[in-house]
Amino acid sequence: MTRFNPAKHLRKLKGSDYLEVKWRLVWLRDAHPTAHISTTLLEHQAGSYAVFSATITLPDAAGSATAHGMEERTDFGDYLEKAETKAVGRALVALGFGTQFADDFNFEQDTDKPVDSPVQRPLAAPVRQAPPAPRAEPPRQPITRPATPEQVARAARQMAERQAAERARRQQQTGE
Repeated sequence: MTRFNPAKHLRKLKGSDYLEVKWRLVWLRDAHPTAHISTTLLEHQAGSYAVFSATITLPDAAGSATAHGMEERTDFGDYLEKAETKAVGRALVALGFGTQFADDFNFEQDTDKPVDSPVQRPLAAPVRQAPPAPRAEPPRQPITRPATPEQVARAARQMAERQAAERARRQQQTGE
């Protein structure tokens, strides 16, 4: 049987290789046909936003990962599906399926994050503030090997902190 080759399914997204969630799922099923995927809608403001949790459990106690995804209707008309896809995609990345191709763990870039396809988002009104200081260190290279559990845990904590900060920023902008 031919093993799944992710390199055959890469696409360019914002100048970088990207493996869509659908291909990460094919890779998972090729490697672990009996893996269990569970999603839960954690929060839903009808017509506004949705937050999903996804847990993927590999057979024979080979590992598991839980991740979250949030999307807003202003970004996607099908924001419910996109939020669920984002959560599943992040759980797959946490298990090593496409980690090296995912933008979720690249914290050096301040770009919009894809769910499963690129989108153009309108720019928010500029906020007057001092320009950021130049970075002293060169940008990090993308991960080219599966992440260690410690790296995944650290990246997940950083991602959660960034999402919380972004939600707080949005709430402050809308006056909620």
